[in-house]
Amino acid sequence: MTSRGTNIVGVRAYNDRLVLTIIRESGKIPKIEIARKTGLSATAVSAIVKKLEKNKLVKREKLERGRVGQPSMPFSINPKGAYSLGLKIGRRSSEMVLIDFLGKVIGIEVLEYPHPEKSSIIQFALDSIQSLYSTVPKGHQKRIAGLGVVMPNEIWKWKKLFRTPDTKLMEWRDDTHITELKEKLDLPVFPMNDATAACGAELTLNNKLTGESYLYFFIGWFIGGGIVIDNKLYPGRLNNSGALGSMLVNDLNGNSKQLIYISSISALEEKVLANGKSAQFKWHETGWDFDDQIMDEWVKESAYGIAQACACANSVIDFEKIIIDGVMPAPLRKKIIYEVSKQYRDLDTTGLSETVFLQGQIGSQARSIGAACLPLISSFSLDYGVLFKGIADAE
Repeated sequence: MTSRGTNIVGVRAYNDRLVLTIIRESGKIPKIEIARKTGLSATAVSAIVKKLEKNKLVKREKLERGRVGQPSMPFSINPKGAYSLGLKIGRRSSEMVLIDFLGKVIGIEVLEYPHPEKSSIIQFALDSIQSLYSTVPKGHQKRIAGLGVVMPNEIWKWKKLFRTPDTKLMEWRDDTHITELKEKLDLPVFPMNDATAACGAELTLNNKLTGESYLYFFIGWFIGGGIVIDNKLYPGRLNNSGALGSMLVNDLNGNSKQLIYISSISALEEKVLANGKSAQFKWHETGWDFDDQIMDEWVKESAYGIAQACACANSVIDFEKIIIDGVMPAPLRKKIIYEVSKQYRDLDTTGLSETVFLQGQIGSQARSIGAACLPLISSFSLDYGVLFKGIADAE
């Protein structure tokens, strides 16, 4: 691939990131309101906004009239101020997305396969990046902040669920795919667990969750999750916090199992196969035309496992909200959330704080969009020193 380089203007100063975060959360906001929300002086805010505007990270909106005093000039995020790439490596497919500074997907490439072969996926990544570069406006390609790469943690340990030859999974035991991408791209590369990255996307792009603590589940081939505490993603000591799939719960027969064996898409596929359906089904957000009994059984079992995991998690941290997203049609997501909430209420939760169950706002692309958010978080997030420990090595 041709080396393109990057001259993206990262934001290093805390106050600069604070102002940028306030503007992102507000949609559009005048400088006087930024000063009120941040506690910074009007002079300091004016200087910061001027610098952000010069670097094309924010833009001016129309004057707001009709208020007492002089009309105010609101500022908003410039969607063309920065771009980012995200690669999701999964059991049946890989996705490469290109997002703008507001998180809008402006290009996507998909590779489907029977097994995740490392060499093929690396080549797909390089080819798709080359293709997606052409969708960026001329002269803006050097504003691409980097590439985020996400996949299930230690996938070689999940042979039973992957139903993949050992040789294919063992290829991923080291990080040579990250090393190779770094060597072939003139871009910083940021690796992360896929469900944690999906949680990061919800945190970054869902402005309704500002300032809260919540537990996040993403139901994919594997179920996984993430933890947000006081509006900060908590990655844990080894970037493995929120490994909810490994939590021990009981199935409907009272057998103790890890949640991943009960509430993942792989568990649903086992039911589909057991009922004589094709194993070649592509798990997307549409086209789930299965027998109602199969779906109802899986929803009930899956929700029972998730409800137990929620109760266990809430005994450690009293989460205000529990968010559930995944690779499935929106009506099915709503059904699962309703069933989880119902079964949670049926559990003995004496001593636990109340919590609210909500549907995630990103959907099936949460992992790839979350991957693309990683470079933006590193370059522009308010909490850049805490959010993802260790990603500085990518720069």
